[in-house]
Amino acid sequence: MKNILKEIIMFYLCQSLSSLFLLQHMLMLFFWQLTSLVVALMAKLWCQKPDPTFLMVLTALGPLVSFEGLLSYYGDEIDMWGDMAVAVEDLLTVTFTLTRCTNSNSKYV
Repeated sequence: MKNILKEIIMFYLCQSLSSLFLLQHMLMLFFWQLTSLVVALMAKLWCQKPDPTFLMVLTALGPLVSFEGLLSYYGDEIDMWGDMAVAVEDLLTVTFTLTRCTNSNSKYV
């Protein structure tokens, strides 16, 4: 009886650890995609002269992005493809709020 109870407890512990590792992996992928999106957006806004059409689209629709993955369906890359697809789908839950800086003395204007 004790051995069966130990096996059941070990089974549930392993299940919870594997789900914890999966959650950690998915969060890592989401934050990697979110960071790449924010960095690209800030680079576009800070490193180039402001384009009025781009700013109008950005304020009306939000950031329009596309991700390119140089992966194939061979070997371990199919898992990476699935990870990327899930992380990009998770970005649908992200909302950006862009506000105009009204302080003309700011060094970031």
